[in-house]
Amino acid sequence: MDLNIRTANVVPSTTALTDQEKYVVDLDGVKTTTLGDFGYGVVRIGRPANEASQVVIGGETEAYVYGADDNLDKGDPIVAGSSGVFKKATIGTHAVRGHVMEAVTTDTTAQVFLY
Repeated sequence: MDLNIRTANVVPSTTALTDQEKYVVDLDGVKTTTLGDFGYGVVRIGRPANEASQVVIGGETEAYVYGADDNLDKGDPIVAGSSGVFKKATIGTHAVRGHVMEAVTTDTTAQVFLY
């Protein structure tokens, strides 16, 4: 469920975001690949390459979160990670992108708050 969201568009030139909803992408519209990448937003409406896809850049939305190795508690900070998913952030090391709004102990989707 999306609540109080802000959206923007990204136009990836080579990668289609069709069927990539809920994944984290960078400013170029490519799924993040490394822990600590800047996660610009979460794909809300994915489109083919060279077409504008809508991403959520602020507010509450559902996103893929990796919680298998690092269990996340409700309110834990998140940062973009590999394969376009959020992971638990380390304060002072990572640029925090938001917080999880529910506990996550597996690889799943979860409500997140982005800022």
